[in-house]
Amino acid sequence: GFTLSLAVGQGSVLATPLQVARSFAALVNGGDILKLRLVRSIEDDTGEVIERREREVLRHVDMPEEYTALIRQGLFDVVNDEAGTGANVFVAELPIAGKTGTAEARERRPGVDDEDFQKWLLKSHAWFVGYAPAKDPRVVVTVFLEHGGSGGKNAGPIVQRIITNIFERRLGTLQDER
Repeated sequence: GFTLSLAVGQGSVLATPLQVARSFAALVNGGDILKLRLVRSIEDDTGEVIERREREVLRHVDMPEEYTALIRQGLFDVVNDEAGTGANVFVAELPIAGKTGTAEARERRPGVDDEDFQKWLLKSHAWFVGYAPAKDPRVVVTVFLEHGGSGGKNAGPIVQRIITNIFERRLGTLQDER
């Protein structure tokens, strides 16, 4: 049972949203584990870059292309196939790829009388990690909702809104890269 739980991300699997985002970034960038940074560049009020931090590779993980291609196709299908668990994240103008996650997290807190809070504690955690554009990723976004329900139904639409907002605001338009 322990092995089966681990295989589907349950049991003693522990990862922060940041760790999940970094692993997906390495998957889509060819295996580079990057140094974290909160700010890539600083711009003045006219949009001119005042300071830019360059990409810094901490280490490289060798990943055979035939395996990463299969994984990336599966992640694409999660969102872009009508039967995918993340199909409601689909954006026609901007292909997003990603992974849903719904982690069972039934909790009980003795001494707490609030019935709504107790019901909330019984809900699963919702995860979604996505990247875009699917064929040439420029951004990875992870959303984790504590006791938030379903990854595809609850966390996925938040990732979709974040990604489309990034591309609309930063690039001025969504890109059709189908």
